[in-house]
Amino acid sequence: QSIVFTLEFPGGVLASGSASWNYELQNRLRIGLERAWIDLEPASPVIGQHLRVGTGSPARVEDRRLLQIDQLPLMFDHFADVVLDGAAPLIPASDGLKDLRIIEAVYAAAASGKATSVQRDG
Repeated sequence: QSIVFTLEFPGGVLASGSASWNYELQNRLRIGLERAWIDLEPASPVIGQHLRVGTGSPARVEDRRLLQIDQLPLMFDHFADVVLDGAAPLIPASDGLKDLRIIEAVYAAAASGKATSVQRDG
């Protein structure tokens, strides 16, 4: 029902994340950098996304509005084009498989209590 995880990338970059069916109305992405942060809410591509960027010392916060496009009908139309007309998908299936490998590694690490590696393709 809930999971919290930390990812470590080559070069030492860390990312932490969490997901839960108990999170009510929480859908946020926050990126912390050495001298700045980026906050996107909601994180999913829906109408009303709000992007904030914080930089400097003292902190300066800049609000940025994103183009308001409802992504869901575009995704459905593209899926129909792929199925009915044989169009090439914009996102290849291999990207989904990479995502699944990462998810499986998170579950394996949770079950074992130890870090798990995901091998890069290519």
